[in-house]
Amino acid sequence: MFYLIGGSPRSGKTTIAKELSKKLNIPWISTDTLESVVIKYTDDNILPALFPKSVMRRSTNQSNDEMYTKYTSEQIVNAYIDQGNSLAKGIEMFIECEASYDNDYILEGYHILPELVLKLEKKFPVKTVFVGREDEMQTLEDITKNPQVNDWVITKTKNIQTYSLIAKMLKVFSLRLKKEAEENKGEYFSMDNNFKETLQKIVEKF
Repeated sequence: MFYLIGGSPRSGKTTIAKELSKKLNIPWISTDTLESVVIKYTDDNILPALFPKSVMRRSTNQSNDEMYTKYTSEQIVNAYIDQGNSLAKGIEMFIECEASYDNDYILEGYHILPELVLKLEKKFPVKTVFVGREDEMQTLEDITKNPQVNDWVITKTKNIQTYSLIAKMLKVFSLRLKKEAEENKGEYFSMDNNFKETLQKIVEKF
């Protein structure tokens, strides 16, 4: 069985994966890791087309202040989605490899999108959940009061006003994911309120 956790950045995907891993005693991996490997071997000439979010990062010196001033929330979300689609084949190959050894695995990351899940469901035994953050004020509060380890929001931001722009992007991403998940009969959870309670609900569901 493959357990897939998709969602917007900073929506709790990694936390869910860790808790689920403890419960089921099986390994988990972030699709960010797979992305890092694929990008390493991607020709620079086609990098902008396949991994636009990474190119945005490079062009804005890895700074949230520069990136979220230069690009709109919609542009950034589109870049995330395009990048997720570019990694779809890599995720499928990873699952195919693990399936050949009859392994169970948990995968989490924004690259796991409803369209990909529909394809995977036809070939592999999978259980999927999508999560997001739609409440901008709640997201802002969590950024400042509950920073994560190596939090990209904190480490790459100097101007606290940028947090509002990031929160808006997360909302746009989450609403888009929610819509696509519902259209494809996928299950979506908002992580805005009662995070721990919703986390437990998701883990118990699996």
